[in-house]
Amino acid sequence: NTGRYIPWIHVDLVEGDQLRAWFMTKGGGSEAPATLIMSEPILGFEKLKSGVIDTIVKYGPLPCPPVIVGVAVAAGADIALTLAKKALLRPIGERNPDPNIAKLEVELLNALNKLSLGPHGFGGGVTALDVKVDYAYRHPATFAIGIVTSCWATRRASAIIRPDGSWEMTSKHIRHVGGGCTL
Repeated sequence: NTGRYIPWIHVDLVEGDQLRAWFMTKGGGSEAPATLIMSEPILGFEKLKSGVIDTIVKYGPLPCPPVIVGVAVAAGADIALTLAKKALLRPIGERNPDPNIAKLEVELLNALNKLSLGPHGFGGGVTALDVKVDYAYRHPATFAIGIVTSCWATRRASAIIRPDGSWEMTSKHIRHVGGGCTL
């Protein structure tokens, strides 16, 4: 879809002389369950855990399970939801480098799969393929929790473009070969 503000492009400026680009398409069903919880900081990670589970239960088959869940904690709504969506770019099975956050990802994944929503909500053992958690520093008085989902058919691609104009597809299943790409 193209039109006013679409496609949506988000840019993070980082050091270096390369452009690293990621592309992700999402359908309406998997976008609908996006949830923002402006939690009291004292409730912290317990509210995060219950919020993730409650969101998946509430929306059931809408995001086409099994889902990939992106979760983030930040100072404000915009940052929490942006980081949660960016977390979906990480490959399935890749854990957050922070061991405490990685442990939380596994804990949430196990809890979601105990729900047994199964494919498209028809029941079965797998509700979620993965959970990705990220965070930004925040003020002690804030605890914004962003929760987003993507369906089992999450489509992602990535590439590097260098200053000399050369480029390389870096997606796991797509590789630049000569003048074109191969799957």
